[in-house]
Amino acid sequence: MDILTHKLFNLSEVSGISKETKDIISSVDLELVKSDDGIWVSNRGYSPNELMEFWRSEDALQLFFGRVFEKDSTVVARTSVHFGGLSHGLPQNGYRMEIPLTQDQYDTTRDSHSAVIMYALSLFQLGLLNDQSAVDCSEPQVSRELISLAKNYALDAAKNQQKLKEVEKAIDEVAKLFGQNCK
Repeated sequence: MDILTHKLFNLSEVSGISKETKDIISSVDLELVKSDDGIWVSNRGYSPNELMEFWRSEDALQLFFGRVFEKDSTVVARTSVHFGGLSHGLPQNGYRMEIPLTQDQYDTTRDSHSAVIMYALSLFQLGLLNDQSAVDCSEPQVSRELISLAKNYALDAAKNQQKLKEVEKAIDEVAKLFGQNCK
């Protein structure tokens, strides 16, 4: 939780983006969620329909499920991201990724987690819920910046052996929709 909180703060402080985009990024709130019986929620045991219903009921941008473990003498975070109605070309019920938790990764925003956060924010900003194709172009500068950040972070993550081919493809599709609909 602290890692993602720190990452969101760093994302909202990125230079070269508008105040409006920074405000949208800084408005993201992280929340650890417990089920009605007080147990921390994980993605184990949920059917795809149950995950989608949970996503809707929490009014969430994304759901992150994961764990931290040691792999080849490096601490690694393995995360499954549930996009719900913001999937737009990615699996709704989980996209898995890993990131090494090294000091140079901790302070960076150029990684897989940052890429998928910016991807989801760009979809939300463009009103692309549940694979809708009607694009909201009311704030084109903010949308352009979020898409650009998502793409740059995905490309940088790929340089560090974080596999994001599906995410890169999905970001390209969103950029194409934006380009076709927003001038």
